[in-house]
Amino acid sequence: MKKQVNTLLVASLLVTGISVSTFSPAAHAQAAVVGVKSDYQNHQYKDAIDYVLEKRVMWKYADGTFKPNTQMTQGQLLTSLVAVMQLKEKAPVAQLPVGHWAKDVYEKAHKKGILAGITIDPNRLVTKEEAALIVNNAWKPYRGGIWPGITNYQHLISRGILPKVWGQTPESPFLRAEGAQVFKFLHIEYNGITAGRKVADQFHYSLKVDNGMLTGIVPNLKGFRIYGLIVKKDGTRIDLKAGMTIKTKIPDIKHMVFMVFIPGKGEAVASYVYKEFPKLTRINDMIR
Repeated sequence: MKKQVNTLLVASLLVTGISVSTFSPAAHAQAAVVGVKSDYQNHQYKDAIDYVLEKRVMWKYADGTFKPNTQMTQGQLLTSLVAVMQLKEKAPVAQLPVGHWAKDVYEKAHKKGILAGITIDPNRLVTKEEAALIVNNAWKPYRGGIWPGITNYQHLISRGILPKVWGQTPESPFLRAEGAQVFKFLHIEYNGITAGRKVADQFHYSLKVDNGMLTGIVPNLKGFRIYGLIVKKDGTRIDLKAGMTIKTKIPDIKHMVFMVFIPGKGEAVASYVYKEFPKLTRINDMIR
Protein backbone atom coordinates (compact mmCIF):
# COMPACT_ATOMS: atom_id res chain seq x y z
CA MET A 1 0.00 0.00 0.00
CA LYS A 2 2.85 2.41 0.84
CA LYS A 3 4.40 1.85 -2.60
CA GLN A 4 1.03 2.48 -4.27
CA VAL A 5 0.49 5.69 -2.32
CA ASN A 6 3.98 6.92 -3.21
CA THR A 7 3.36 6.19 -6.87
CA LEU A 8 0.07 8.05 -6.81
CA LEU A 9 1.78 10.96 -5.07
CA VAL A 10 4.22 11.19 -7.95
CA ALA A 11 1.35 11.04 -10.45
CA SER A 12 -0.37 13.89 -8.64
CA LEU A 13 2.79 15.96 -8.55
CA LEU A 14 3.44 15.35 -12.22
CA VAL A 15 -0.03 16.64 -13.04
CA THR A 16 0.46 19.77 -10.95
CA GLY A 17 3.87 20.48 -12.39
CA ILE A 18 5.78 20.03 -9.11
CA SER A 19 9.26 18.60 -9.38
CA VAL A 20 9.56 15.02 -8.14
CA SER A 21 13.32 14.66 -8.52
CA THR A 22 13.82 14.48 -4.76
CA PHE A 23 11.40 11.59 -4.26
CA SER A 24 12.73 8.03 -4.17
CA PRO A 25 12.08 5.36 -5.24
CA ALA A 26 8.76 6.57 -6.62
CA ALA A 27 10.44 9.54 -8.31
CA HIS A 28 11.40 7.24 -11.15
CA ALA A 29 8.00 5.61 -11.59
CA GLN A 30 7.66 6.92 -15.16
CA ALA A 31 11.12 5.81 -16.22
CA ALA A 32 11.86 2.27 -17.36
CA VAL A 33 13.60 0.19 -14.73
CA VAL A 34 16.69 -1.62 -16.00
CA GLY A 35 16.08 -5.33 -16.31
CA VAL A 36 12.28 -5.11 -15.92
CA LYS A 37 10.41 -6.68 -18.80
CA SER A 38 7.16 -5.02 -19.90
CA ASP A 39 4.21 -6.66 -18.18
CA TYR A 40 1.74 -5.62 -20.90
CA GLN A 41 3.64 -6.46 -24.09
CA ASN A 42 1.06 -9.01 -25.22
CA HIS A 43 -1.98 -7.33 -23.71
CA GLN A 44 -4.95 -6.59 -26.00
CA TYR A 45 -4.82 -2.94 -24.88
CA LYS A 46 -1.07 -2.54 -25.42
CA ASP A 47 -1.50 0.32 -27.91
CA ALA A 48 -3.73 2.20 -25.50
CA ILE A 49 -1.27 1.67 -22.63
CA ASP A 50 1.61 2.92 -24.76
CA TYR A 51 -0.48 5.94 -25.72
CA VAL A 52 -1.41 7.01 -22.18
CA LEU A 53 2.14 6.53 -20.95
CA GLU A 54 3.50 8.63 -23.80
CA LYS A 55 0.91 11.38 -23.18
CA ARG A 56 1.57 11.21 -19.42
CA VAL A 57 -2.01 10.64 -18.39
CA MET A 58 -1.19 7.32 -16.71
CA TRP A 59 2.01 6.16 -15.08
CA LYS A 60 4.01 3.06 -14.28
CA TYR A 61 4.68 1.90 -10.75
CA ALA A 62 8.01 2.45 -9.06
CA ASP A 63 9.19 -1.02 -10.11
CA GLY A 64 8.68 -0.18 -13.79
CA THR A 65 5.54 -2.28 -14.27
CA PHE A 66 2.13 -1.05 -15.42
CA LYS A 67 0.05 -3.79 -13.77
CA PRO A 68 -2.66 -3.86 -16.45
CA ASN A 69 -4.89 -6.30 -14.57
CA THR A 70 -4.82 -4.41 -11.27
CA GLN A 71 -8.03 -2.71 -10.17
CA MET A 72 -7.83 1.09 -10.35
CA THR A 73 -8.29 3.27 -7.31
CA GLN A 74 -10.50 6.33 -7.23
CA GLY A 75 -7.40 8.50 -6.77
CA GLN A 76 -5.67 7.02 -9.81
CA LEU A 77 -8.77 7.52 -11.94
CA LEU A 78 -9.19 11.16 -10.95
CA THR A 79 -5.48 11.89 -11.36
CA SER A 80 -5.65 10.66 -14.96
CA LEU A 81 -8.84 12.61 -15.69
CA VAL A 82 -7.32 15.82 -14.35
CA ALA A 83 -4.30 15.20 -16.58
CA VAL A 84 -6.46 14.51 -19.65
CA MET A 85 -8.49 17.69 -19.13
CA GLN A 86 -5.50 19.81 -18.05
CA LEU A 87 -7.53 21.24 -15.17
CA LYS A 88 -6.14 24.21 -13.26
CA GLU A 89 -8.91 25.82 -11.21
CA LYS A 90 -9.82 24.43 -7.79
CA ALA A 91 -12.67 24.30 -5.28
CA PRO A 92 -12.12 23.26 -1.63
CA VAL A 93 -12.54 19.61 -0.65
CA ALA A 94 -12.96 19.55 3.12
CA GLN A 95 -12.89 15.74 3.32
CA LEU A 96 -9.16 15.69 2.58
CA PRO A 97 -6.78 17.34 5.07
CA VAL A 98 -4.13 19.90 4.10
CA GLY A 99 -1.05 18.08 2.87
CA HIS A 100 -2.92 14.99 1.65
CA TRP A 101 -1.30 13.67 -1.53
CA ALA A 102 -4.62 13.69 -3.44
CA LYS A 103 -6.01 17.05 -2.27
CA ASP A 104 -4.81 19.04 -5.30
CA VAL A 105 -6.30 16.55 -7.78
CA TYR A 106 -9.60 16.28 -5.92
CA GLU A 107 -9.99 20.05 -5.66
CA LYS A 108 -9.48 20.43 -9.41
CA ALA A 109 -11.98 17.64 -10.06
CA HIS A 110 -14.47 19.22 -7.63
CA LYS A 111 -14.30 22.59 -9.38
CA LYS A 112 -15.26 20.88 -12.64
CA GLY A 113 -18.19 19.01 -11.06
CA ILE A 114 -16.56 15.60 -11.45
CA LEU A 115 -17.15 14.59 -7.82
CA ALA A 116 -20.96 14.76 -8.03
CA GLY A 117 -22.44 11.67 -6.39
CA ILE A 118 -19.01 10.39 -5.38
CA THR A 119 -17.98 9.25 -1.89
CA ILE A 120 -14.48 10.68 -1.59
CA ASP A 121 -11.93 7.98 -0.87
CA PRO A 122 -8.67 8.12 -2.90
CA ASN A 123 -7.75 4.52 -2.02
CA ARG A 124 -11.14 3.03 -2.87
CA LEU A 125 -10.97 0.32 -5.55
CA VAL A 126 -13.56 1.33 -8.15
CA THR A 127 -16.05 -0.80 -10.03
CA LYS A 128 -16.91 -0.26 -13.68
CA GLU A 129 -20.09 1.61 -12.72
CA GLU A 130 -18.24 3.86 -10.26
CA ALA A 131 -15.54 4.62 -12.82
CA ALA A 132 -18.18 5.31 -15.46
CA LEU A 133 -20.01 7.74 -13.16
CA ILE A 134 -16.81 9.74 -12.68
CA VAL A 135 -16.06 9.76 -16.41
CA ASN A 136 -19.62 10.78 -17.31
CA ASN A 137 -19.52 13.59 -14.72
CA ALA A 138 -16.34 14.87 -16.38
CA TRP A 139 -17.77 14.63 -19.89
CA LYS A 140 -21.20 16.15 -19.22
CA PRO A 141 -20.12 19.68 -20.32
CA TYR A 142 -18.86 18.23 -23.62
CA ARG A 143 -21.36 15.51 -24.54
CA GLY A 144 -24.29 16.09 -22.20
CA GLY A 145 -25.61 13.61 -19.64
CA ILE A 146 -26.05 9.88 -20.04
CA TRP A 147 -28.80 8.59 -22.30
CA PRO A 148 -32.16 7.87 -20.60
CA GLY A 149 -32.81 4.41 -19.23
CA ILE A 150 -29.23 3.14 -19.03
CA THR A 151 -26.50 2.98 -16.39
CA ASN A 152 -23.29 4.99 -16.48
CA TYR A 153 -21.41 1.82 -17.42
CA GLN A 154 -23.81 1.05 -20.28
CA HIS A 155 -23.41 4.62 -21.52
CA LEU A 156 -19.63 4.21 -21.84
CA ILE A 157 -20.17 0.99 -23.79
CA SER A 158 -22.83 2.59 -26.02
CA ARG A 159 -20.49 5.43 -26.93
CA GLY A 160 -17.63 3.06 -27.69
CA ILE A 161 -15.49 4.44 -24.88
CA LEU A 162 -15.29 1.10 -23.08
CA PRO A 163 -15.59 -2.27 -24.87
CA LYS A 164 -18.23 -4.68 -23.60
CA VAL A 165 -16.73 -7.83 -22.13
CA TRP A 166 -18.76 -11.02 -21.86
CA GLY A 167 -19.61 -11.85 -18.25
CA GLN A 168 -18.68 -8.41 -16.92
CA THR A 169 -21.22 -6.37 -14.94
CA PRO A 170 -21.34 -2.81 -13.62
CA GLU A 171 -20.00 -4.16 -10.32
CA SER A 172 -16.96 -5.84 -11.92
CA PRO A 173 -13.53 -4.35 -11.11
CA PHE A 174 -12.36 -1.49 -13.32
CA LEU A 175 -8.85 -2.50 -14.35
CA ARG A 176 -5.88 -0.30 -15.21
CA ALA A 177 -5.74 -1.65 -18.77
CA GLU A 178 -9.38 -0.66 -19.23
CA GLY A 179 -8.47 2.73 -17.81
CA ALA A 180 -5.81 3.09 -20.51
CA GLN A 181 -8.42 2.33 -23.18
CA VAL A 182 -10.82 4.90 -21.73
CA PHE A 183 -8.20 7.63 -21.23
CA LYS A 184 -6.83 7.21 -24.74
CA PHE A 185 -10.34 7.75 -26.11
CA LEU A 186 -10.96 10.74 -23.84
CA HIS A 187 -7.58 12.35 -24.53
CA ILE A 188 -8.15 12.20 -28.29
CA GLU A 189 -11.73 13.42 -27.93
CA TYR A 190 -10.93 16.22 -25.48
CA ASN A 191 -8.26 17.65 -27.75
CA GLY A 192 -10.55 17.19 -30.73
CA ILE A 193 -13.42 19.02 -29.03
CA THR A 194 -11.14 21.84 -27.92
CA ALA A 195 -9.85 22.27 -31.48
CA GLY A 196 -13.30 21.80 -33.02
CA ARG A 197 -14.81 24.54 -30.89
CA LYS A 198 -12.11 26.94 -32.07
CA VAL A 199 -13.00 26.15 -35.69
CA ALA A 200 -16.68 26.68 -34.91
CA ASP A 201 -15.86 29.97 -33.20
CA GLN A 202 -13.92 31.11 -36.28
CA PHE A 203 -17.00 30.44 -38.39
CA HIS A 204 -19.34 32.06 -35.87
CA TYR A 205 -17.37 35.27 -35.58
CA SER A 206 -17.18 35.59 -39.37
CA LEU A 207 -20.98 35.79 -39.58
CA LYS A 208 -22.54 39.19 -40.18
CA VAL A 209 -26.10 40.44 -40.71
CA ASP A 210 -26.33 43.53 -42.88
CA ASN A 211 -29.15 44.92 -45.01
CA GLY A 212 -31.16 41.72 -44.67
CA MET A 213 -28.27 39.51 -45.77
CA LEU A 214 -26.34 36.85 -43.88
CA THR A 215 -22.66 36.74 -44.82
CA GLY A 216 -19.77 34.69 -43.52
CA ILE A 217 -16.82 32.49 -44.41
CA VAL A 218 -16.61 28.71 -43.87
CA PRO A 219 -13.13 27.87 -42.48
CA ASN A 220 -10.79 25.80 -44.62
CA LEU A 221 -8.31 24.24 -42.21
CA LYS A 222 -6.12 21.18 -42.65
CA GLY A 223 -7.01 18.27 -40.40
CA PHE A 224 -10.71 19.13 -40.12
CA ARG A 225 -13.77 18.11 -42.09
CA ILE A 226 -16.59 20.63 -42.15
CA TYR A 227 -20.22 19.72 -42.59
CA GLY A 228 -22.82 22.46 -42.70
CA LEU A 229 -25.98 23.53 -44.41
CA ILE A 230 -28.50 26.31 -44.62
CA VAL A 231 -32.09 25.10 -44.86
CA LYS A 232 -34.38 27.60 -46.54
CA LYS A 233 -38.06 28.08 -45.81
CA ASP A 234 -38.96 26.81 -49.27
CA GLY A 235 -37.28 23.46 -48.46
CA THR A 236 -34.15 23.99 -50.53
CA ARG A 237 -30.72 23.87 -48.94
CA ILE A 238 -27.26 25.28 -49.34
CA ASP A 239 -24.37 22.95 -48.45
CA LEU A 240 -21.57 24.76 -46.63
CA LYS A 241 -18.18 23.73 -47.99
CA ALA A 242 -14.75 24.59 -46.63
CA GLY A 243 -13.52 27.93 -47.94
CA MET A 244 -16.84 29.11 -49.35
CA THR A 245 -18.32 32.56 -48.77
CA ILE A 246 -21.91 32.73 -47.54
CA LYS A 247 -24.31 35.34 -48.84
CA THR A 248 -27.99 34.56 -48.26
CA LYS A 249 -31.14 36.60 -47.68
CA ILE A 250 -32.17 36.44 -44.00
CA PRO A 251 -35.95 36.10 -44.63
CA ASP A 252 -35.29 32.96 -46.69
CA ILE A 253 -33.47 31.07 -43.89
CA LYS A 254 -35.24 28.51 -41.72
CA HIS A 255 -32.14 27.26 -39.84
CA MET A 256 -28.42 26.63 -40.25
CA VAL A 257 -26.16 23.80 -39.04
CA PHE A 258 -22.40 23.82 -38.60
CA MET A 259 -20.39 20.72 -37.62
CA VAL A 260 -16.69 19.88 -37.32
CA PHE A 261 -15.15 16.39 -37.61
CA ILE A 262 -11.58 15.16 -37.19
CA PRO A 263 -9.95 12.02 -38.64
CA GLY A 264 -10.67 8.86 -36.66
CA LYS A 265 -13.77 10.20 -34.90
CA GLY A 266 -17.20 9.21 -36.10
CA GLU A 267 -18.94 11.76 -33.90
CA ALA A 268 -18.65 15.49 -34.48
CA VAL A 269 -16.25 17.35 -32.18
CA ALA A 270 -18.32 20.53 -32.59
CA SER A 271 -21.95 20.87 -33.59
CA TYR A 272 -24.06 24.03 -33.54
CA VAL A 273 -27.54 24.95 -34.74
CA TYR A 274 -28.70 28.47 -35.60
CA LYS A 275 -32.46 28.96 -35.43
CA GLU A 276 -32.99 32.62 -34.61
CA PHE A 277 -32.49 35.01 -37.51
CA PRO A 278 -31.62 37.85 -37.78
CA LYS A 279 -30.15 36.98 -34.37
CA LEU A 280 -27.05 34.80 -34.54
CA THR A 281 -27.80 32.80 -31.41
CA ARG A 282 -26.32 29.31 -31.66
CA ILE A 283 -27.20 26.14 -29.77
CA ASN A 284 -24.51 23.61 -28.85
CA ASP A 285 -26.14 20.48 -30.25
CA MET A 286 -23.71 18.15 -28.46
CA ILE A 287 -24.95 18.90 -24.95
CA ARG A 288 -28.70 19.32 -25.33
